[in-house]
Amino acid sequence: MFTPQDLKQIADHGLTPERVEEQVENFRRGFPFLKVVRAASPGDGVLVLDGAEVDAAVARYDAAVAGLRVVKFVPASGAATRMFKDSSSL
Repeated sequence: MFTPQDLKQIADHGLTPERVEEQVENFRRGFPFLKVVRAASPGDGVLVLDGAEVDAAVARYDAAVAGLRVVKFVPASGAATRMFKDSSSL
């Protein structure tokens, strides 16, 4: 199922071919719907970063994209669009 190049890439990601096959099978079978118990909120499913954590996250992001060209950030839902609306001016 996997080419030698695939096997190298799998190993480079710290995975085994068996684990990747399990992941592929999960997508073939599909995933069950989740039962939503309640909306997430700060401290209950939403992680709130303090100033130092925000600075560290920004520094990690800046280091990760150094030399790259960031094209666009697309939130995955309407709620995320509203959450990040102030970021669109950056």
